[in-house]
Amino acid sequence: MKSMGRRGFLAASTALGAGAGLSAYAAVSATDGNKTPDIALRDRDLPFIGTEETFSTPTLLKLNSINQDHIAFLEEIGLSDLGQRRIGDMDAGGLNVQILSAHTPSVQNIPGRRGIDLAYRLNRQLVDGPIAKYPGRFKAFATLPLQSPEAAADELERSVREDGFLGALTNGHIAKKYLDHPDFEPVLARAVALDVPIYLHPGYPADEVFKIYYSTTRSKTVSYV
Repeated sequence: MKSMGRRGFLAASTALGAGAGLSAYAAVSATDGNKTPDIALRDRDLPFIGTEETFSTPTLLKLNSINQDHIAFLEEIGLSDLGQRRIGDMDAGGLNVQILSAHTPSVQNIPGRRGIDLAYRLNRQLVDGPIAKYPGRFKAFATLPLQSPEAAADELERSVREDGFLGALTNGHIAKKYLDHPDFEPVLARAVALDVPIYLHPGYPADEVFKIYYSTTRSKTVSYV
């Protein structure tokens, strides 16, 4: 297996995003006043796919929520529902398929065996639950235990090959390290070998980064020459 490396992987991902942006621009640019563009007629029967469709569980709500009010809000909007309520919302919104991903930051900040086991259980929960119950309506990005990069690479491969997952999703930084850190080379190399994407979801920056961007101060005395 030949590794593309961090720079090559991230460059390829950027190019893919740019291509998608150009396609979207072309579709918008085809509109001429009130005339329906040919591209809209051509694509009218294409399915609508949601690519960032969060799900949660009682465990994830407890791990990743701010407080009890936040948990109550997320429960109220149906984040934990992977059944008929979600299907009904999809039908009402004209959404054919959801690509499910775990409530940010999922398990990626949980170290050791606990994170590895929880990632596996969350992935299998989707396979045995909504993906099996509603064929064709749900796909998934794998939850990975990224604090254990080798195990994360193995879980990525297992979930893609055995469960049919489309790739993985990562949220912001992993214990103050970002995806281009050398520690995550095994995960990137495995994604390249499997030819699957890693979806980058923004998250709150690490405290040190936050301070650099948002806690800058100016001297009380400013002199101009």
